Amino acid sequence: MSYPWSRLNTVPRWTLAFVAGILIGWTTYAVNTRLYREPEIEMMPLPRTIPSFARSVNVYAGNLSHTHHSEPHVPPKYYAKDKFDLQSWQYFTPLAVFDDSTVSMVHWRHADHNADAGIKTALEHATQLVSRELGKSVRMKDLTGGYVRYNPTRGYEYIVDASYVDTCLNCVAKPFSRRVSFVQVPSDPIALPDIAASNRVVNVVVPISNVNNRFLEFMGNFETDFLKHKDAVHLVLVVYQEDTSELEKTIDHYRSRHKSARISLIHGEGTFSRGRALHHGISSLGNDDLVFICDVDITIERSFMDRCRRNTIQGQRVFYPVVFKLYDPRHSHTKNPKSGKPPINRQSGHWFYYSYGMLCI
Repeated sequence: MSYPWSRLNTVPRWTLAFVAGILIGWTTYAVNTRLYREPEIEMMPLPRTIPSFARSVNVYAGNLSHTHHSEPHVPPKYYAKDKFDLQSWQYFTPLAVFDDSTVSMVHWRHADHNADAGIKTALEHATQLVSRELGKSVRMKDLTGGYVRYNPTRGYEYIVDASYVDTCLNCVAKPFSRRVSFVQVPSDPIALPDIAASNRVVNVVVPISNVNNRFLEFMGNFETDFLKHKDAVHLVLVVYQEDTSELEKTIDHYRSRHKSARISLIHGEGTFSRGRALHHGISSLGNDDLVFICDVDITIERSFMDRCRRNTIQGQRVFYPVVFKLYDPRHSHTKNPKSGKPPINRQSGHWFYYSYGMLCI
């Protein structure tokens, strides 16, 4: 009887040596990779569906997921009724922050120092939470990614995916993964006085380089929102234009229609400069006056003046409002039939949160 391996005597020895070398090499590689490689870090993917996002930031499933709630006094989470009430998350990596609510969508952390400082503080806090849970000191080895969003009623909500290692000297540093979710409360609730009900005058300083249709539209909105209601608002116009007869005629028109209207006109000299115009306008007011720096292409709603009064404290705090920047109205949006103003959504514009041109001081 002939066995299959008896035929090996007819195979050349160099062929057998070559095959044996390949088998031994692959076997050695497989054993070493299996036994000595560092453990892979398996991260639980963030739920991608809208209903999953509607759940609490502190509820996530998975055997590698560990949820922390660092502040027991954090207010309860607001549950959205539909997808339009949901607040979008920002995704951050070691290099960038991704946000779909702006045009650029990507912000490099090294260029945005405020955002980078907030993320660094959150990563340090996440490391402290993991150390507290394990009862030993650990350090963050690698940041896989994270999510952050701001909830006005609670604070900053964070989800951090990262790998950690022990900091002990005699132990083997084997990385392990954790998902940490927590809420950072900026400060305790502050009881503010009811300044909105007072008659504190808001001095609106507007630099103007040219009298055009946009200025006429600004004055029309100002009349509708403030002059007709006799609100405590003082409009200061700083004009850099040689012929101001048309402008003075427009101001006299509104003064004749509204006897309580407070509108001042300051003539600037030389070439137009926004900084110089604002300096002239503010210098004409008193040191204790409340000032709102504005541009002629800004539409101000009546309720904004109350926020300007509430959020500005002399000698302690200034207020930078976030402006909603509209796209070209001829192509992007239509006016609301009830209010006559464009809607605020992603189709009509975006939040200009990286602008600091408007200021209450």
